[in-house]
Amino acid sequence: LQPGQLYDINSFTIASVVRENGGEPQRLGILHDEVADIREKISRALRDYDVLVFSGGSSAGEKDYIAEVIQEKGIILFHGLQIKPGKPTMFAIIEEKPVFGMPGTPASAVINAVHFIGPALRTMAHLPAKKKETVEARLSRTTTGDKGRVQFMTVRLENGEAVPVFVESSAITSIARADGYFRIEVGQTVEKGTTVKVTLF
Repeated sequence: LQPGQLYDINSFTIASVVRENGGEPQRLGILHDEVADIREKISRALRDYDVLVFSGGSSAGEKDYIAEVIQEKGIILFHGLQIKPGKPTMFAIIEEKPVFGMPGTPASAVINAVHFIGPALRTMAHLPAKKKETVEARLSRTTTGDKGRVQFMTVRLENGEAVPVFVESSAITSIARADGYFRIEVGQTVEKGTTVKVTLF
């Protein structure tokens, strides 16, 4: 990798979620941080595809122009959710087509693809809702959720226990080492030994 470059993880994980929910993903590559390039690529994609999904470029960074271009072309229904990981998630409609702006961090992209993209595709394709497989496990250590957001805590299942593995949204290990996740309400403290319901990936 050159300085400033990152490995592309999100396009593969999001494509997997799309495929599991009846879609046919097509990875279109990386957009340049230039308004003209983003505008042209979005226009082309709208001609060829039913749903658009972006990863990254939807937060408040100096060169995060995707939201700006989408606002020009359509209507943003929401931009920002009180959940962790995944706060900068965006959803818009352009030319009657759904557009998802997923966060650029790996944990956020996967969690929100599962929660939003998967169910949306199933609704569009008239497929039944995907049954979520869950197991119960004892929490291995006391864990406190975010003070301002609902948190989906990723965990590894080990000897009947749910072991928290979430480090931060940008850490791929927060997903790679996880078997699933459980929900923590805003500011909630879940004590060690509490039985939690883990939704499996």
